[in-house]
Amino acid sequence: MRHPQVFALLLLMAIATMAGCEPTSNTVAGNKELLTQRARLTLTEEPPDPVGIVDLRETLQEAVEAPSSESESASPWPIVLVGRIGGKSNTADRSTSDFPWEKDKAQFIMSDPSAAIEHDHGDDHGDDHHDCPFCNKKAADAQAMVQFIDDDGNPLPMDARDLFELEGEELVVVRGRAQLVGTLLMVTADGIYVRR
Repeated sequence: MRHPQVFALLLLMAIATMAGCEPTSNTVAGNKELLTQRARLTLTEEPPDPVGIVDLRETLQEAVEAPSSESESASPWPIVLVGRIGGKSNTADRSTSDFPWEKDKAQFIMSDPSAAIEHDHGDDHGDDHHDCPFCNKKAADAQAMVQFIDDDGNPLPMDARDLFELEGEELVVVRGRAQLVGTLLMVTADGIYVRR
C-alpha cells in the first residue's frame, strides 16, 4: 500500500520541478544579454596601479583649479580606481532602500577603503554620524558613482548586483574614465575586477 503514496509523491515533485524550469523567451533573452555584458566588462586580471577615491578626487580638483589646463579638466580622465562597494549613506541616501545600488541599472556607489576609519569626535558625538556635517562631507568626498553604459551613453538597464554577482561591501577595481560633476565624482567604467 505504500508504493502508490511514494509514486504520487515522486510524481508531484517531478511536476513541481518541471513547472519551475520552463523559461520564458524574455528571461532567456535577458540572461543572454546579461551574460554577454558580464563577459565584456569583467576583467580576469586586476589592472595595475589603482588609486583610491580620495587621491583621485584631489588630483581632479587640482586640475579643475589650475588655470592653464581648463580644457583638460573638463574631459574625463582615464583611471584605475580601487574602492569598496557601499559606504556611509547620508540622510538622503537612507531613504533609498537600494543604497548603494541603483535598481535595474548597472551603477553603484563605491567608497575609498580608508573611509571606514571614522573621525574621532569624542564622547559627545555618539554613535550616529548621519547628522554630523563633518562626517557627511568626509563620506561624500570618499565616494564615487560608478556606472557601466550602453552604446547610447545610458547606464545598462540591468542591476549591477546581477550583472557582476555582487552583494555589497566587495573590494573592487574599476577601469574607465572619471570626472567631477559638481561635487560628484562620476566614473564611467569599461571594466571591473572583484577582489575575492
